[in-house]
Amino acid sequence: MGIWPGRTTGLNLRKKWLRYRGNTDLYHRDVSNKRSFYSEDTDRQPELASKSQMVPKSYGKYQQKPMMGISALESNTLPDFIAKQAYAHVSMSIAVTTAAQYKSAINVITPASEYLKRPINIPLTTEDCIALIVYMANVRGLKSSTIENYFSGFRMLHLIKGHYNHHLRADIVTQMIKGVKNGDQIKDMILNKHPRQPVTVGIMAKLKESIHNAKMPTQKKRLIWFTATTCLLGSFRIHEVLPKEQNSFDKSITLMQGDIKFTSLKSNGKMTKAVSLHLKNPKEDKTTHGIRVDIFETTGPLRWLCAVNAAMKYEGVMSKTDSEQPFARTASGKGYTGRMFNEDLKQLLMGKLDISLGPLTSHSFRAGLATMMAKAGFPDKDIQLTGRWTSTAFKSYVKTARPKRAALAASIWNTLAESGVPL
Repeated sequence: MGIWPGRTTGLNLRKKWLRYRGNTDLYHRDVSNKRSFYSEDTDRQPELASKSQMVPKSYGKYQQKPMMGISALESNTLPDFIAKQAYAHVSMSIAVTTAAQYKSAINVITPASEYLKRPINIPLTTEDCIALIVYMANVRGLKSSTIENYFSGFRMLHLIKGHYNHHLRADIVTQMIKGVKNGDQIKDMILNKHPRQPVTVGIMAKLKESIHNAKMPTQKKRLIWFTATTCLLGSFRIHEVLPKEQNSFDKSITLMQGDIKFTSLKSNGKMTKAVSLHLKNPKEDKTTHGIRVDIFETTGPLRWLCAVNAAMKYEGVMSKTDSEQPFARTASGKGYTGRMFNEDLKQLLMGKLDISLGPLTSHSFRAGLATMMAKAGFPDKDIQLTGRWTSTAFKSYVKTARPKRAALAASIWNTLAESGVPL
């Protein structure tokens, strides 16, 4: 069996081989250090992006694969094939990312046992649970939310091993985790530690100036600005827009090139441009077909902030031929991840932010528009509608006629520009 089905010879074979492997002319020998490297020349970046490929992987938010290093439910009475199939169904009930957190929880048991100098085995006793909380909070310095996630992992491990343990939900366990949470809040208050700050128009202006002055290729500048404007104006979570990994992607949750559509419609008697993003697995809605979220062009004094223009300019320097690749990719064809975006934000805004207001991360963009709308006096229903914060508001958003939503988008930015609220 070859790489491609059927017979392929001669010139056709050469063409398909180039498509499979990429243009080998892009690789050249650096005589000075006697090794091969991949060219990242600025003027060849669009070509590079079209040749390099991220690898699709077995996808699905829920997968029938072993979690926690276990291959089947542990049972002395069930036949092996039933135990394995039952475990597959359990695996499908848990998201892949959640399963990874559960595995981390299991990995904490052994070092905790060694540090506390007491054996900790499954099933856990109430004393084991108390010891684990003290170890995680006082020795590892974990937050209460992380400890709660780990205990969810412990519960799943018990179910897989055939134990239905009430000690994991004992009153003392609940109270201790609550106490850790209260302690964290007091510690943050004493240290004057603030939660992340939301993005404002002022911060976006500083970011745009820094991108303009940065010594980086045009493709990267446009990629960063596309990410920033899209996440702000669409109130997106960062991995609704960017892939999670650099070298591979999960098609069922990643924004692909084919998921971006540019459209226009008539609103208030004039044509309005929009960019439409297809979210296949949004957190607030679990329908099989996903949903589309429209971002309408920004006009007037804040037209420089327009996400539609940013998306179009970024698309202009990337490959337009492969709808089966993620939309946000670097010049070399690798995925541009949330972590990479955070690193770029840190470098571009270094020394330009008031860090006493809290850190600024990729998630600050999702909170940005809602915060500015609240300051400008928009009602809660409009804020919830633009940000998709509840399932009810989300359904209202997607069912509202597009011209009405376009008018609302225009109203938001005109009001913000004229309100006198610090942006």
